[in-house]
Amino acid sequence: MSVFPAHRFERIARLANIDAVGPFDRGGVKLRWDDTPRRTTDALESLIDDTWVRERALADQSGAVLFNGDLIRLVDHELVRNELLIDVGPTDYKSFLGTNLRNSHLIEDVGRDAFANAIGVSALIVCGDDPATVLLGHRSAKVVDQPGTIHTFGGALDASDRDRDGNIDVYAAVMREICEELAIAAGEVVGLECLGLVCDRTIWQPELVFEARVKMCVDEVVSRVDISSESAEHIGVETIVDLPADVASYVITSAGTTPVACSALCLHGWRKFGPQWCEDLLEQLS
Repeated sequence: MSVFPAHRFERIARLANIDAVGPFDRGGVKLRWDDTPRRTTDALESLIDDTWVRERALADQSGAVLFNGDLIRLVDHELVRNELLIDVGPTDYKSFLGTNLRNSHLIEDVGRDAFANAIGVSALIVCGDDPATVLLGHRSAKVVDQPGTIHTFGGALDASDRDRDGNIDVYAAVMREICEELAIAAGEVVGLECLGLVCDRTIWQPELVFEARVKMCVDEVVSRVDISSESAEHIGVETIVDLPADVASYVITSAGTTPVACSALCLHGWRKFGPQWCEDLLEQLS
C-alpha cells in the first residue's frame, strides 16, 4: 500500500501541511476537551487588544461583519490506529484574529501554542456524475477571514458545537456550515467524509477538511449559493471538472485559491485518481 507523501507538502508554498490523512468516518474523529488556556504574555494580549480595535474600525468602515465569539482551539492531536484524536480547548475570535489571522509572522517568536489555533471545518462539494464537478467558494472581500480567496465551504468550530456532555461532533459542525452556505438541506447531502487534518502555513490555522457529495446537478447547487445580499460570504462559486487532468491543472495554475483548498483537492485526488496522480502533481509543483 502506498503511503501518502505528506512530508512533501511542507516544501510547496501553494499547499498546506498535511497533519493527518484519512479518510476518517464519523466515529474516527474524536475530540477531547482540555480546559487549560493557551500560553500567553502581557505583550501578546496587548497586541491582540490593539489588533481588535484596529480591525473593528476597519469593519465599521467597510461594512464587514466582525464580532467576538467563543471558538474551539486545537491543542494537540495523535493518530491511534484508524482514529484521529484531537485535544481541544477554549479560545475566541478576538484571539484568533490577533494571532493567526493578523500576526502570523510572530509564530517563531511566541510559539504556536500561544496562538489561538481555532479549528476550521470545511468541505469540497462534489456534485453530478459522468464526470462529477468539484465546487469551491469565492469568498467576499467583506469577510474578515481570508477575504477574496477561493476556499472550501465551511467555518470554524465554536462553543455551540459542544453538547451538554462536552462532546463535539465535527461531522454535525461541517454539515451545519455547508447547509448554511449552500442553502441545502442535510438530506440532500448523500455522502460526507473527513479527508484529513491540514494546516495553512500562512496563518497556521488547523483545519479538518471534508468531502461532501450532494445529489443534484452543479447548476442547481450553484444557484442556491447567496452571492447577492449585503451579508453574502461569497461572490461566486469555482467549478472544477472532477477528472485527473482538470483537478491537477487547477491546483497548478489557480491563483487566489487557499493552501487549504489546494491540499484538500490533493487528498481528494489521491483517493479518487490514485497515488501516482498525486506523485506526478507534487513533482510539477516542486
